[in-house]
Amino acid sequence: MKITPETLSDIRGTVNVRALVEALGLRVAREKPSGEIWLHSPFSPDKTASMHIQSDGRWKDFSSGKGGGAIELYQQIRGCDCYTAGREMLELGLCNASIETPRLPRTHEPRMEAKEPLPERPSLVPYLQPHEEYERRSISERTRLELGFGYLPSSNKAKLAGRHVFQIKDEAGRVVSHIGRAVDQRQAESKGKWRVYGGFSKSCFLYGHHLLAEGKTKVDAVKNGLIVVEGCFDAVKLHEAGIPSVATFGANLSEAQARKLVDLHQTLHLPRVVIWFDRDPAGFEATERALAALKKAGVPAYPFDWQAAAQEGLVPPEVNDACDISVDNLRRLHDRGLI
Repeated sequence: MKITPETLSDIRGTVNVRALVEALGLRVAREKPSGEIWLHSPFSPDKTASMHIQSDGRWKDFSSGKGGGAIELYQQIRGCDCYTAGREMLELGLCNASIETPRLPRTHEPRMEAKEPLPERPSLVPYLQPHEEYERRSISERTRLELGFGYLPSSNKAKLAGRHVFQIKDEAGRVVSHIGRAVDQRQAESKGKWRVYGGFSKSCFLYGHHLLAEGKTKVDAVKNGLIVVEGCFDAVKLHEAGIPSVATFGANLSEAQARKLVDLHQTLHLPRVVIWFDRDPAGFEATERALAALKKAGVPAYPFDWQAAAQEGLVPPEVNDACDISVDNLRRLHDRGLI
């Protein structure tokens, strides 16, 4: 499909801002009745909501000084040119432009899952390598190999080269995609924190779901319950500590992901599901929404108690997410019933 300047203009005029925000994995702080959305900046380590996007797609990030329209935002996050951005936005259904194009599942419609299972992808695991970041986070080589993640060297020609790459499997254990995380803040600011392959919708999967099919992880989940965290590194760290968990790829539990948790509860008779999102306003708000959805479906769901964990001396004040807690303290939190 040829993308022209006229096509880009049509895309700009019909963009679905909420869908764009969800597709790019941006963290929403609050929404106004006017349609304006305040976000946590993807370009700055600042924890405050310093970025806003209007209902027509125009945005401004006050922490970095960047701004532009919907296409420029997609370019900044995905690290591509405007024509590639336009093509992918059309394919993902992020606008209502009247252009004939194959449509992939729309990430802003959480009830819509792929009608056909995603095709199995070749594994990138043989190309993934250890990285000093894993040692810093006290993640063992055993865990890295078990979960199939690692650093994909920049010399590789794959789209995710130069990033931490996590293998995504469905509940049947089939490799359906990979997701690449920036290795540092500079890369996140220049090329986007996350990269995914076209056609893969994060809102339709739970990272680590396949581990609950059998083995020790399943046994432990049946006995003690399941932890739901935001990021892949959070789930990896909990796996290192021997604690069953899945990740939602961000501070949001979609309806599709909630249904998967309901199915797991009904199948495994989970004694509880603990929602453990980051210690920030977006995490707290997302936790409340997730709890409401799961409890309505009859799942015994509880929030992680950051305050109690801090009082126990197991979570330092500067720590805001699970992956920054030591393995020993994660095990202590588990032993004391906080997770």
